[in-house]
Amino acid sequence: MSENERRFVMVDEPGAFDPLETWESHLTDLKRLPKNTALRDEMIARAEQIIGERHLGNARPSWHPQAKLAFGRASIKAGRKHGDSGLVKAGRELVERAIAELASDEYLAYEMRGLGDEALAFAREHRKYLAENKPHMLAKLQRRGGLTGYLFSVGQSASEMFEHLLARKNADPEVQNFPYFEKVARMKAHQHEAEEVVRDEIIYQPRDDGPYED
Repeated sequence: MSENERRFVMVDEPGAFDPLETWESHLTDLKRLPKNTALRDEMIARAEQIIGERHLGNARPSWHPQAKLAFGRASIKAGRKHGDSGLVKAGRELVERAIAELASDEYLAYEMRGLGDEALAFAREHRKYLAENKPHMLAKLQRRGGLTGYLFSVGQSASEMFEHLLARKNADPEVQNFPYFEKVARMKAHQHEAEEVVRDEIIYQPRDDGPYED
C-alpha cells in the first residue's frame, strides 16, 4: 500500500458516557494511527473536542449516538463497496453500541432532563409496559434508534396530562375550603386519581402515532 493510498481502519471508540480517562487513552491510540488512515483526522478532532468539553464540565458527548449510528452504517456500506469484511464487521459492532447507548436509561434521563422527574418516570413506566406487552414494538424502536425520541414524547404528554388533571381537581372551591389536613388528604387522592387516568390513557397504551407499531 502506497503512502498516499487511503487505509481503512475501524477503531473501537469509547461509549458516549465513558469516563474522561478512557477518552484520553483513545485519543492517544488515534494519534498513533498511520496518517493515511481514513477519517483519522476527523476522529482525532472529535475525541479532542469531547475531552475538552469534559474538562469544562460538559458531560454531553460531542459524538451523539445518532451520529455514531450513522457512521457505523456508513462504514458497513463502505466496507461492502471495497470488499473489506473487517470494516463491515467493525461497522456492525459500532451500530450495535450506538443502538445500546440510544436505548440506555442514562441516555433517556439525559435527553429528558429538562422535563423533570415526573415525565421521566412516566417514560420509564411506558418502556416497561412495552417490554412486557409489546416487545416487538420495543425492539423495532431500539433497532432504528428511535426509542428515546418516542419515550420523550410519551413522557412529555403524560406529564402535561397529569399536571392539567391535578390542577383542575385541586382548583375545586370545595377542596380549598377544607381544613388543612383534610385538604392535604384530598390533594393526595387527586394525585393518585390523575396518575391512574394517565396510566390508562397513555402509559398502558401504545401511542397512536407510534412509528413502529404493527
